[in-house]
Amino acid sequence: MLWSAIAAGNAALVLAAGAFFWMVDNGPPASALEEAAATEREILVQPQSVAQHLDITGTIAAGKAIAIVAPFDGVIREKRVQLGDHVDVGDVLVVMDTSEIASRYRDAQSSYIKAAIAADALANWESSPDVLRARRSLEAAEVSLSMLDRQVNELKSLLDQGIVSRSEYEGLIQQRNAQRNTVAGAKDDLSATLMRGNDDNRQLVMLELENAQSRLSDLKQQMAGAKVATAVAGVLTRPPVNESGDPPLATEPGASVTRGAALFSIADTSTFLVTGSVDEIDVNRVKLGQRVDVTSDAFPDHAVEGQVVNVSAEAAGPGNSGRPPSFDIRASFVVEDKELRRAIRIGMSARMTIETYSNEAALVVPPSAIIRSEAGPQVRVRRDGQSDFQSVLLGATFPTGVEIVAGLSAGDVVLSPE
Repeated sequence: MLWSAIAAGNAALVLAAGAFFWMVDNGPPASALEEAAATEREILVQPQSVAQHLDITGTIAAGKAIAIVAPFDGVIREKRVQLGDHVDVGDVLVVMDTSEIASRYRDAQSSYIKAAIAADALANWESSPDVLRARRSLEAAEVSLSMLDRQVNELKSLLDQGIVSRSEYEGLIQQRNAQRNTVAGAKDDLSATLMRGNDDNRQLVMLELENAQSRLSDLKQQMAGAKVATAVAGVLTRPPVNESGDPPLATEPGASVTRGAALFSIADTSTFLVTGSVDEIDVNRVKLGQRVDVTSDAFPDHAVEGQVVNVSAEAAGPGNSGRPPSFDIRASFVVEDKELRRAIRIGMSARMTIETYSNEAALVVPPSAIIRSEAGPQVRVRRDGQSDFQSVLLGATFPTGVEIVAGLSAGDVVLSPE
């Protein structure tokens, strides 16, 4: 009996299927077509403005940060600002004690003066006192030698006549020979003195002078920066963290700092940045230069226009709990209103609304008018009282319908079920 029941059920299914396909092949009756036509509505296709937007939550940061560094090794004498203060161009942040650097500046002045004197001496070395002294010594030695030569000649004549003894003559010969050695030594002294003014020594002295002048100018510039002021307007923040991760230096009066150490950071608020993230599905919809409307609960009555300035090419990190990776998006905006600019704080949350697509003359039809077929998407178009199927190319979807990229023209009439 069980097998009989199953066979009867299968026979019923076969009959039902056959009846269904017979109805499909033969189509609905004429009355059904007329009823369907009566429920269709005509839609006049006209160009309309459409846009797609992407909302991203982010955090506000300054457009750029300027590090304020210590001008020289020393001690902070006075601090005039606090973190979070708004500062303008030229505002003094801290005042450094100059007692130590002033001593180093005086030493540099002394070294520079000595180097300058040495350079001046070598510049006119031929007439320098050392060269003149060596020349006079040589001239005196040569005069003495000439006199001894004349005396030797005269004494030799007297010796030949037997007027003087040979010992007296030989004693004069020894004096003359000694004077010849003196002349040779004076010549060597003059040559050595002249060598001190050669090109190599002059270049060496000039290098020492340049170094002394550079040290003096550097210390002078450092002393001029004893009042550490800011060159940009913005918000005073903590200095950037160094590579080793050490805590920021103390900037209270009495604290010792080294030259180049970061004391503060000025958040330049002439331009702001908003940084948010999107998932891998939406990241390719964001392009550089796209318009961004920035809003925040902190300034609810204002929407500031900006633009996308950076789209990360690398994910911020692997997704957690099955979530897709996220990519950083950065937009910049400028606030002209001074009061609004002061109301915006670094680290505030904000919303970025990015216009990812827009078309001022889009052709849009309701989804119900689109017919899916093996040939692709189609719509029924009424032309000259007749309805025909028209293949179309679909675009983006909007609340008002689906954009038709190709296949329709403005003024076409599309049929859509009620």
